[in-house]
This record gives sequence, C-alpha cells and structure tokens, in this order.
Amino acid sequence: MGRGMRVNSLRRIIGTYQSSDRNLLELTDEELEQALQLTVTVDGKIMPTLTGLLLLGKEESLKRFSPTHRAFREALVNAFGHRDHTLLGRVRVQLDDA
Repeated sequence: MGRGMRVNSLRRIIGTYQSSDRNLLELTDEELEQALQLTVTVDGKIMPTLTGLLLLGKEESLKRFSPTHRAFREALVNAFGHRDHTLLGRVRVQLDDA
C-alpha cells in the first residue's frame, strides 16, 4: 500500500467517528501529517517521526529502521483508530516487555 493510500486510510478513520475534528479532513496530506505529528521539520527538511515512519513508511525503510515494525504498526493503527479525535494531541503508546 502506497503512502497516499495510507494517508487516505487515516482520513477514513478520522471521518468514521462523529466526535472527530472534521477540520483535519480539510488539511492537505502534508498539513495532516504535521497536525498528527507524523512529520517534523528539521533543518528546513520535513522528516518522518517514528510514528510517521510506522504508519506511512515504505517497507524497505521500516525493515531498516524498525525490524519489529509490524507489531508497532498494528498497535499504532489501533491507537489512532480508537482515540478521541475531538482532542488534537498526542497518542501515547506505552511499551511494556514484562
């Protein structure tokens, strides 16, 4: 699945919930990625955060930077899908290896 398709999937998830901030759906892909903190600007370049890489990254990049990416991606998709979209803020995922 290409990046554009994954961004569209995020838009569908946001649009599914009545409590979602509909303003997010009006943003460009780049603005949406920044609003959800999937990207940051470093030295004038837009770079993915780890969350952005896990949600939108190419398979080759995921294998290189996060060998356990499949489990992380599943957790993040669930976290974003079930969050309260009326609040614009961070989604916290706590890892516990206990």
